[in-house]
Amino acid sequence: MAKAKSFAALVALIAEAEKRLIKAGQRDPVERCRTLRGVYYGTTWSLDWDNESKRSLVGAHIRNAGFLTYTGAMPADSRPAFAGTSLLRDLKDSQSMRDGTRSVDIGHLLIGVETRAGPTRALPFAQQGGTGLEIVTWLGDLGGGAANLARQRASAPSKSVEWVFHNNSSDYGVTDNLEGDIAAYVVASGGTAGGMPKFSGTVADAVNEYLKPKSSLWLNRARLFVTAIGGTVDRKGTVTNSAKLVSALTDKLYDFGVWYAATR
Repeated sequence: MAKAKSFAALVALIAEAEKRLIKAGQRDPVERCRTLRGVYYGTTWSLDWDNESKRSLVGAHIRNAGFLTYTGAMPADSRPAFAGTSLLRDLKDSQSMRDGTRSVDIGHLLIGVETRAGPTRALPFAQQGGTGLEIVTWLGDLGGGAANLARQRASAPSKSVEWVFHNNSSDYGVTDNLEGDIAAYVVASGGTAGGMPKFSGTVADAVNEYLKPKSSLWLNRARLFVTAIGGTVDRKGTVTNSAKLVSALTDKLYDFGVWYAATR
């Protein structure tokens, strides 16, 4: 196979990977979701490790320990099942996917769906601002970005928010990252975003159901996600408790930002 250049090709990659994982004995879609997450985060064969270990080997180990803590589980090694193929490389090369005007980060999607099935989904982490699910998705991105911006402003007070959150080389707030965070709550949710994942087939089936053209889940993703993080949305799509929601999220972002700044 090859690097995906469309959502359909991405789904095909995941389907082929699952086919091999099933042959290797992984019958549970949650287990396969976790194994596929390990391609991107939390293992020494992950894309995150490839990147972070070049910057700091100690830092890469700390990140892996964090992913283990926040997800509550360690992925199985996918490499034996993928042996003799380019699947591992192709999946890594396809993490940040754009298809027309739409985009998604498949690593964020997978780690969030996996975490929804585990013990840390609703477990708040003391002094870190949120639950395991929040930290591996939007809180980790936005809280980490806020901490990075604060650090930059210590020496350059006029540093723009754009530098962190709209920087295409940034891991914090570009569109595909945040779309991946939203997808993490909505994929395989049965309409109840952020709850235990409900698979009626494979992981690839669930991702396809979300990403296929004119998907109702995609079209309603903002409403579903906002509701899951404490917002109330009326029929016109207006967040009716925006002030309360912003206040609650600000506290979460501050707490995680402090933790992030202290540990990075």
